[in-house]
Amino acid sequence: MEMQIEPAKSNFSEGKSIWRIDALDPHSTRISVKASLAPDFWIPPLIDPLILEKVFVRQIISTCTRIEKIASLVTK
Repeated sequence: MEMQIEPAKSNFSEGKSIWRIDALDPHSTRISVKASLAPDFWIPPLIDPLILEKVFVRQIISTCTRIEKIASLVTK
C-alpha cells in the first residue's frame, strides 16, 4: 500500500510511505514501512533527521498498536 502526503492538509511539503504487510503464519503478520518526509517548516539541520525519525517511529508504533487491537477484536 502506498500513501502520499497532501501538503495542504499537513505540516509537510511532500512525503510518501510504502507499507508492506506479509502474513508469516496464521497468527503472525509482519508490517514493514518505508517513508520519506519533507517538513514544511524549518528544523536545524543537525536535529532534522533525529526529530522526524522519532516522531515517525512513535506514530508507526501507535498505528500498529491500534491495528493489533482491532485485529484482536475481529478474530474473537
